[in-house]
Amino acid sequence: MKNLFTTKTVWIALIVFLISNLMQAQPQGEFIATVGSADNVKKIILLNTQDGTLMYDDYIILTNFGPGTVKHVIRVQDELWVSDQTKDKVYRMSLTGDSLGVIGESGLDNLRGMNIINGQVWLGNAGSNNGAPGYAVVQIGLNGTIMGNFQVNGSPWMFLPYAGNHALVSLSDAEGNPSQIAEYDLNGNFVESWNVPGEIKFIQQISQTANGNYLAASFSTGVYPSGIHLYDSQGNYLQIIGGTSGGGARGCIELGNGNILWTNGQGIHLADVTAGTSTLIYDGSFQFLEKITFEPAPVLDPPTNLMAQLDGNTVTLSWDAPPPTDLTGFKIYRDEEFLAEVALAPTTYVDEAVPAGTHIYGVSAVYTNGESPKAGPVMITIEGAIYKIQGFVRDAYTNLSISDAWVSTTNTDNGTITAATPFGAHYVLWLNTGTYNLTCTAQGYLSETTENLVIEGQLVYNHDFYLQPTTDELATGVSGKTATTVQIYPNPARDHLTVMGKDVKIVEISNQEGCLMIQSRRSSDNQKIDLSTIPPGLYFIKIQTNTQTIIQKLIVK
Repeated sequence: MKNLFTTKTVWIALIVFLISNLMQAQPQGEFIATVGSADNVKKIILLNTQDGTLMYDDYIILTNFGPGTVKHVIRVQDELWVSDQTKDKVYRMSLTGDSLGVIGESGLDNLRGMNIINGQVWLGNAGSNNGAPGYAVVQIGLNGTIMGNFQVNGSPWMFLPYAGNHALVSLSDAEGNPSQIAEYDLNGNFVESWNVPGEIKFIQQISQTANGNYLAASFSTGVYPSGIHLYDSQGNYLQIIGGTSGGGARGCIELGNGNILWTNGQGIHLADVTAGTSTLIYDGSFQFLEKITFEPAPVLDPPTNLMAQLDGNTVTLSWDAPPPTDLTGFKIYRDEEFLAEVALAPTTYVDEAVPAGTHIYGVSAVYTNGESPKAGPVMITIEGAIYKIQGFVRDAYTNLSISDAWVSTTNTDNGTITAATPFGAHYVLWLNTGTYNLTCTAQGYLSETTENLVIEGQLVYNHDFYLQPTTDELATGVSGKTATTVQIYPNPARDHLTVMGKDVKIVEISNQEGCLMIQSRRSSDNQKIDLSTIPPGLYFIKIQTNTQTIIQKLIVK
């Protein structure tokens, strides 16, 4: 039976390409941000606000700032601020992580959480070194200037607006004052104890739920054990969240689906409020959790009046430039592939020796702060129809690109052979109308052939190769004699997967586009992985031990 590529195939490939590129773009929308304080996780990661799914694992790496125990990240206007408990400073950075300086070369000590209260950033301070005020709330202007401070009855950790003109302050034990959540007015005057002092101890982050109740993370045991506790809007104790007891909790926040995301020295956890259970979803020492919104990039004006003139195999493009504010040049595209970047003048481009067939051109404007959408498209047809077939060459187990490969076609009607070597694992062939056998070979892999491929009536065909390694060594990265036995079952799997083996450190599950779907960093010889959050399909599971990396296919039903 002939394998006829269809327009639907091209559109599916294009959609997958666009989604893959979107996954690598800067974040847009609302996320939950948290900071890791251990040496191996000193970074900002972003999670989904609805269900806690990991969205950006290494969004901003903090090691370049020389941090100590980073505690909390918040957005202040168009900046991110990160408090450092042991380095006694607040790092200021752009929304993409470029350093904008620090707050607190002096005047701060033993820092905790932050929040914007009454047009100022309130910062928890618990030490008196460096000329710091001791147990106090430090008030900082949105421009980074320290405006003042006020003393509090305990060691301050976190702040929330409350009742219009008041604020809640979480306090741990200090100078004979028991741990409590206290109510203050906006001038820093104590109003009253909001909850019963001492009933939960070493209170760190507090946060509000969608229905107006409050969560409080207690690090130590008081009347109630350490964990995540729920209060009503008036400070009356309701319950401890199931699965969080005894965990030495630090951060807490409610997800859009009603479950609770919380942190401690072991990592980030997801508490299922219906089942009363909690699951470690990211290994490492993490701190406070914060919702942060990233706005979409501005839409920049594209060129207008794009036109194309054809002379033989030469295409001449012309267009009108948009207003020149911050404009630096133009980018030229043919069939969605970048051709060249040109200066502001003249607003023309000549594309010579264009292959026969139908082609689509677009031109974008380049600005100092980004690139506009493309003008056009405009379409031209050069007689003597030649069609384009393209795709990637990948390892069938790892989904990684194979750059050292050879792709060839044989015309089954006349025996004509056309061949190409992939550039960066991406190959392109130009073919006349006909029926072809398409073959891909690479050293260390089994050859793969697609037979009776019909090329006619369609501009661009997409076909990716997934080559099978010739030995297990290519799939695991180690020889069979030195490999540690790791068992993965069941496969195919439904709701869960069990991974058994000595010294298993990291388990990662990625989809066929290479997007990380699940990551577990628990050190355990017997791990049960929850698969209920990913749809059925083909995945790749990557297992790292002390001595090897194993990658296998995983089918989820």
